[in-house]
Amino acid sequence: MGGEVSRSKRIKLLLLIFIGMALSSLAISFLIQLLSPNIPTAEANPPHFLRIEVLNGCGKANLAQKITSKLRKQGFDVVRIGNAESFDIPISIVIDRTDNMDNAKRVAKTLGIKEIILAKDNYAFLDVTVVIGRDYNRLFPDISVRDGWLKEY
Repeated sequence: MGGEVSRSKRIKLLLLIFIGMALSSLAISFLIQLLSPNIPTAEANPPHFLRIEVLNGCGKANLAQKITSKLRKQGFDVVRIGNAESFDIPISIVIDRTDNMDNAKRVAKTLGIKEIILAKDNYAFLDVTVVIGRDYNRLFPDISVRDGWLKEY
């Protein structure tokens, strides 16, 4: 019988150890979630999933790059930067490439651009194109560009 009691005590001890480890794991998991910074989900922060192109349509050097930086600071993914076909674009526009106006509206609102058009392009692998026009001073008074018209984006 002495061996039987000893075995019973060992089982109880192992059971207590197991329960203690489980409770410790739960407590650690709770503390990690409590102390971790809130990481936004894809639904809460959709700009990361938009493929955006920024084009310089006014000819001011480095303007598309500066607008790209502004968008990236807001969490958007700019995948292409370049020059528009012309440097004579009078007003900045946002172009919806996927027939999802919500995406274009989100980008336009972020930049303060009022003009949004649909030009669906299944082959561009883009969601939105931003063309910066000659009204850039009004839209982005905080952005300074070099004087002169250079063919840089």
